[in-house]
Amino acid sequence: MRSSPTSTSRTPTLSPSTGPSHGPRGGRSAWFASVVLVAVLGVVAWRLFGGAREAQLSPLVATRDATPSPASTANELAPPEGETRRASSTDDEPPPAFVRPEWSYAGPARAIGSIPFESQWVEARFFGRALDAETLRPIPGARAAVRRGAWSSGQNADDDPAFPQAFAAGDGVFELVGSKRTGWQPTVRVEAEGYGPRYVPMRDGHDTPDQAVEVRLIRGGTLDVLALGDFGAFEGPFTVNLRVDGVALAVEASGANPFEVGLHSWRVVLDAAGRARIEDLPARTPIGVEVRAFTTVLAHSADPIVLAPGEERRLEFTFGAGTTVRGTLRDPEGRPLADREVWRVARRDHSDAFSTSDIHEATATTDADGRFEFPRVGAGTHWFGPAPSWRESEPAAGSGLVGRPVRRTLSASERDVEVELTAYVGLSISGTVVDQAGAPIAHAVVTTQAPGVGALAAESGVDGSFVLGPLLPGECRLEASTRTEWRSRGPVSARAGARDVRLVLEPAATLVLSLEDERGTPTTAELRWRASDDAERRWWRAPGGPEVELGGFGACIVEFVATNADGAIGFARIAVDPRANPTRARVVLRRGGRLKLVTRENRELSVAITSDEFALADVDVGAHAPTWIVVPAAPLTLAWRSHANGTEKRRDVQLVVGETLELDLDAP
Repeated sequence: MRSSPTSTSRTPTLSPSTGPSHGPRGGRSAWFASVVLVAVLGVVAWRLFGGAREAQLSPLVATRDATPSPASTANELAPPEGETRRASSTDDEPPPAFVRPEWSYAGPARAIGSIPFESQWVEARFFGRALDAETLRPIPGARAAVRRGAWSSGQNADDDPAFPQAFAAGDGVFELVGSKRTGWQPTVRVEAEGYGPRYVPMRDGHDTPDQAVEVRLIRGGTLDVLALGDFGAFEGPFTVNLRVDGVALAVEASGANPFEVGLHSWRVVLDAAGRARIEDLPARTPIGVEVRAFTTVLAHSADPIVLAPGEERRLEFTFGAGTTVRGTLRDPEGRPLADREVWRVARRDHSDAFSTSDIHEATATTDADGRFEFPRVGAGTHWFGPAPSWRESEPAAGSGLVGRPVRRTLSASERDVEVELTAYVGLSISGTVVDQAGAPIAHAVVTTQAPGVGALAAESGVDGSFVLGPLLPGECRLEASTRTEWRSRGPVSARAGARDVRLVLEPAATLVLSLEDERGTPTTAELRWRASDDAERRWWRAPGGPEVELGGFGACIVEFVATNADGAIGFARIAVDPRANPTRARVVLRRGGRLKLVTRENRELSVAITSDEFALADVDVGAHAPTWIVVPAAPLTLAWRSHANGTEKRRDVQLVVGETLELDLDAP
């Protein structure tokens, strides 16, 4: 990150066309008119045939210089009109029009109707301002880069070639210019010497310097690592690997407003003395530390390391020649399971079966006797268990394998350890999905939250049959639905191994919403809704409008909230009934105010916002960045609870149209 600032300019230039000069008009006027007519006809023909073909084949070239329509450049973070009740150092940052609630697994009883969307290449321009989080002074030379891919990770992750990197000027402002597809939201990494990195979403509405997003960088910390042990027993290279959950580095990082940041990691090679020094690490952020020999974890910190801004800390790890872990994988009857993959995982906080989200340090394959071996395992806590068999390369659900992993804590002095693993093969639930008349329903999605395994789903065949697994022993609750037309009457209980389970579906209710602003003009909006027949009362969300269709409801009351980019909000309770399909409703969005929620003492708070007993939002507010949300200009009640200690508080507020109100949730 020790790069020197550079500046680039991408200003298109237009030059007037010139042609030969002609003499007096008399003899050449007819010739000139003919030339003009031929030219006009040629242009028209090209636009009708050649231009259409070129636009079809080369959307990037055909649309880059087009002027975006007002609808496509709606400023999601447009600054509000009207007064700001409490001024602060961040009031220049345009707040987002809507803070999304945390996404939950939709389950079988909710299906979102199709919302057509055509993606195309457009030129994107994004401004940000890098500031010191403590002094609020600009940071000249701060580097900003767009990451390639949604989940690329690592300090040295590839930059997106469509966006050249940018460096902050003397006032801390940087500009990123490039091409992106509409509907795609890139992630920007901002870093500077002496500071930890931060991530910010490249949202629309920040295409001028006065709308630059404020990115506050925190002074970084330093780790000095010393590793002592018998390196000769392992194959190198020997490295210190650090890993941080990218959400903790996000400018808008709470679950209320997620954007994809993945993992941020460092990998530094140890010198001949077993030392490594890592600078510019994020402060106030949990950092996992490992010492590795190639893929073997020699040692790791028992708990994540949290550095204060500017802190330097020394860590010392001692390990021996490593432990050889041997074991056997058997089924419940004691028969060995041959040619099966076993994983070793260093970190996890539960004993459920491994899933594809677990990061495994090593793999082994069982022999004909079900035996496996992991050589030179480092000291610390490790989990050993069968690899998840619902990966694409594994057998189908009816013959898959699943088992609970075994936890072992190894000391540096141990040389040989034995583990016994048990796995279940082909344990599943099968049955049929039918309608109320008993006719099979094809392409229904059957889901369950299986004990020890988590969420599983299967699709019914043309005859309505399904197989759901692999499963561990226990009771499962099954539900099913199609996209919009059918839904379960209710959950059906079945034990793992059950056959001929019958899931009867009933017609589902459909809700068609028309969204308008106060002038009666159709508008797009962010939608949030939840239904009274949802036992967990979860919020769902989707972009939509000016007309959107939602399906998969039973007879229930749907609470609905819509927020658009102009700072307007609309909400209603709508009764839907499958016997009166579809239910149509018109929702008018009216200008509201904005709340800026901040906390400094609590790492995370859960905040519920209601208006006249109508639920408007459930959001999380973190200490790393404020949370913005659009609310109606009406009496509001805010109730929040600390995730750390369970402390609860409550406050009543009222905003006027166009007002921005900052609330310090730590204040008495």
